[in-house]
Amino acid sequence: MRQDRRSIYVHFSLIIACILLVSSIISGILLFFLLKLGLISTLFGYPLIRLIITLLSCTVVGTIIAAGFSKRILRPLNQVVEGTREIAGGNFDVQIESTKMNNDLEDLIQNFNLMARELKNVELVHKDFINDFSHEMKTPLVSINGFAKQLQKPDISEADRVRYLKIITEETERLSSLSSNILLLSKVENQESITLKRTPYSLDEQLRQALILLQKDWETKDLVINLTLQPVTVTADSDLLMQVWLNILGNAINFTDIGDTIEINCYTLGKEVKVTIKDTGAGMSDKVRRHIFNKFYQGDSSHQSQGNGLGLPIAKRIVTLHNGKIIVKSKISEGSTFIIILPQ
Repeated sequence: MRQDRRSIYVHFSLIIACILLVSSIISGILLFFLLKLGLISTLFGYPLIRLIITLLSCTVVGTIIAAGFSKRILRPLNQVVEGTREIAGGNFDVQIESTKMNNDLEDLIQNFNLMARELKNVELVHKDFINDFSHEMKTPLVSINGFAKQLQKPDISEADRVRYLKIITEETERLSSLSSNILLLSKVENQESITLKRTPYSLDEQLRQALILLQKDWETKDLVINLTLQPVTVTADSDLLMQVWLNILGNAINFTDIGDTIEINCYTLGKEVKVTIKDTGAGMSDKVRRHIFNKFYQGDSSHQSQGNGLGLPIAKRIVTLHNGKIIVKSKISEGSTFIIILPQ
């Protein structure tokens, strides 16, 4: 609850106090007019009549005033109840009009509207994820099915047979990679920071191991790897962080031209650890850079066959779980730099 908002209990107390005050004033005015009209000769006489008049006037006036205030107070509460039913039924477009009052009820309405908007965003993300996943699954399956049918032809040449089998193998590996990444993404998105298997280990040595695992890829492209790695020990989930380095380094290798350079730096800065991975590839526009952590997003269509758009979302989620952050700097034709900052 916000400290600057008036409690709804105080609000209701003030309303009740106003009702009692107004009822008393109107009762006094009514008695005064009865006295003026001569129906009551003196205010000191007829105690039973005065009591009855006071009670009746207070009851009638209080009921009328309470009904008016209750309608104003209870209407947004009824709207919240009805809105909750709408959300339960799958309608996330519900928005409740503000009461313009500075109390807990207004807080409830604002939080309800925020919840509805967030649920709508989650629903949109879920639908986009299903659509993108279906597309990513369908493309290699169609390819495998098509080339498998070609292999069934009796007059197929040996060269075509080898080529078709190679394509089927590549598409199968792509499906396997997609399935593995989906499982990993599901794991890290549903995992909490407190459940990480944190152990102290050498981060600079892990970066060297990641390069060894990717050695075939960067040697094939004759890339130059420049390493500046200070001895750094971190307490983290080593298996998950290895996925970060493999994904980011893998992207750097894929987007760097033959014979170019990749720079990797690792050092401590205060209580933080920084890892920078810089390539000299094609770089990214600002539009692409803003979306690279979206699931299945691939800004460069020429490299779509080399990934499925899940590596960077996985990497960002893992870094976030470690209370770190990823900063991306990139310009067209100037390459990209990924800066990963982790608490030591």
